[in-house]
Amino acid sequence: MFDYEPRRRRRRERLDALRTGDGRALPEHLKRQLGRELERLELVEAQIKQVEAEREAPPDAAPQGGKSRLTQLVGIGPEFASVLAGEAF
Repeated sequence: MFDYEPRRRRRRERLDALRTGDGRALPEHLKRQLGRELERLELVEAQIKQVEAEREAPPDAAPQGGKSRLTQLVGIGPEFASVLAGEAF
Protein backbone atom coordinates (compact mmCIF):
# COMPACT_ATOMS: atom_id res chain seq x y z
CA MET A 1 0.00 0.00 0.00
CA PHE A 2 1.30 3.39 -0.90
CA ASP A 3 -1.20 5.34 1.20
CA TYR A 4 0.00 4.30 4.67
CA GLU A 5 0.42 7.33 6.90
CA PRO A 6 2.14 6.62 10.24
CA ARG A 7 0.77 9.78 11.86
CA ARG A 8 -2.90 8.90 11.40
CA ARG A 9 -5.03 7.58 14.26
CA ARG A 10 -5.51 3.99 13.15
CA ARG A 11 -1.88 3.46 12.19
CA ARG A 12 -1.47 0.20 14.10
CA GLU A 13 -4.57 -1.40 12.58
CA ARG A 14 -3.45 -0.28 9.14
CA LEU A 15 -0.01 -1.74 9.78
CA ASP A 16 -1.56 -5.20 10.15
CA ALA A 17 -3.25 -4.78 6.77
CA LEU A 18 -0.11 -3.75 4.88
CA ARG A 19 1.11 -6.00 2.07
CA THR A 20 4.32 -6.23 0.12
CA GLY A 21 4.51 -5.11 -3.50
CA ASP A 22 3.62 -8.60 -4.71
CA GLY A 23 0.62 -8.93 -2.37
CA ARG A 24 2.11 -11.02 0.45
CA ALA A 25 1.68 -10.11 4.11
CA LEU A 26 4.59 -8.29 5.72
CA PRO A 27 7.03 -10.57 7.53
CA GLU A 28 6.54 -10.64 11.31
CA HIS A 29 10.01 -9.28 12.08
CA LEU A 30 9.31 -6.29 9.83
CA LYS A 31 5.96 -5.66 11.54
CA ARG A 32 7.67 -5.73 14.94
CA GLN A 33 10.36 -3.33 13.74
CA LEU A 34 7.75 -0.97 12.30
CA GLY A 35 5.83 -1.22 15.58
CA ARG A 36 8.93 -0.09 17.47
CA GLU A 37 9.35 2.79 15.05
CA LEU A 38 5.72 3.78 15.67
CA GLU A 39 6.40 3.75 19.42
CA ARG A 40 9.33 6.11 18.88
CA LEU A 41 7.18 8.37 16.72
CA GLU A 42 4.45 8.45 19.38
CA LEU A 43 7.03 9.29 22.07
CA VAL A 44 8.46 12.15 20.02
CA GLU A 45 4.97 13.49 19.27
CA ALA A 46 4.13 13.41 22.99
CA GLN A 47 7.36 15.23 23.82
CA ILE A 48 6.65 17.87 21.20
CA LYS A 49 3.20 18.44 22.72
CA GLN A 50 4.81 18.89 26.16
CA VAL A 51 7.33 21.39 24.83
CA GLU A 52 4.61 23.33 23.01
CA ALA A 53 2.48 23.42 26.17
CA GLU A 54 5.43 24.70 28.19
CA ARG A 55 6.15 27.29 25.51
CA GLU A 56 2.56 28.51 25.55
CA ALA A 57 2.43 28.70 29.36
CA PRO A 58 3.29 32.17 30.66
CA PRO A 59 6.74 32.21 32.26
CA ASP A 60 6.92 33.23 35.91
CA ALA A 61 9.79 35.70 35.61
CA ALA A 62 9.00 37.33 32.27
CA PRO A 63 6.61 40.27 32.09
CA GLN A 64 3.15 39.39 30.89
CA GLY A 65 2.22 40.24 27.35
CA GLY A 66 5.73 40.38 25.87
CA LYS A 67 5.46 37.16 23.91
CA SER A 68 1.83 37.65 22.91
CA ARG A 69 2.60 41.12 21.62
CA LEU A 70 5.55 39.80 19.64
CA THR A 71 3.42 37.18 17.88
CA GLN A 72 1.17 39.94 16.60
CA LEU A 73 4.02 41.22 14.45
CA VAL A 74 4.17 39.91 10.90
CA GLY A 75 6.85 37.26 10.47
CA ILE A 76 7.29 36.34 14.13
CA GLY A 77 5.91 32.96 15.10
CA PRO A 78 5.44 31.47 18.57
CA GLU A 79 8.88 29.77 18.66
CA PHE A 80 10.82 32.91 17.78
CA ALA A 81 8.62 35.00 20.08
CA SER A 82 9.48 32.63 22.95
CA VAL A 83 13.19 33.01 22.29
CA LEU A 84 12.95 36.79 22.04
CA ALA A 85 10.80 37.07 25.15
CA GLY A 86 13.18 34.86 27.12
CA GLU A 87 16.35 36.64 26.02
CA ALA A 88 15.27 40.24 25.62
CA PHE A 89 12.69 40.66 28.35
